[in-house]
Amino acid sequence: MWIMGTDFFLSVVRKDCSPGQLLVRARREGDIEKVFGKVEVQKDTTADYLFRARIDEERVAEAMRNELRRIDYGNYKSSVRDKRLHDALLDVWTSMSKLQDPPPYSSRRPIFPRDIFEDDPTKPKKTLGKARRKGDKQ
Repeated sequence: MWIMGTDFFLSVVRKDCSPGQLLVRARREGDIEKVFGKVEVQKDTTADYLFRARIDEERVAEAMRNELRRIDYGNYKSSVRDKRLHDALLDVWTSMSKLQDPPPYSSRRPIFPRDIFEDDPTKPKKTLGKARRKGDKQ
């Protein structure tokens, strides 16, 4: 699970740890400590995440509850002061926005199904395909 705060980015997985623990990973030095305080953080230059700590899952859950209680902003991206972190989070936002249809801030509106007015005698009948020629039956 990726967890992004206003001043940290973490990845939390159940891997390479004891039962009841989670592996908390970070790309930046200090991000784990910002959330969990004093914990043993290991640095591994051969792994995908440079920093990692094995933390009891209840401690992880409590830290996440605390982070939720700290929310005091109306716009998450605007609350991030660190420019490098902000720009990375904006890249994530942009990538994830591609999953949404219509796109964020789109002027596109939902299109009604073609048959919504079929039973309304006051609406003209629409034709699809070839244009009607004079003399064709309706």
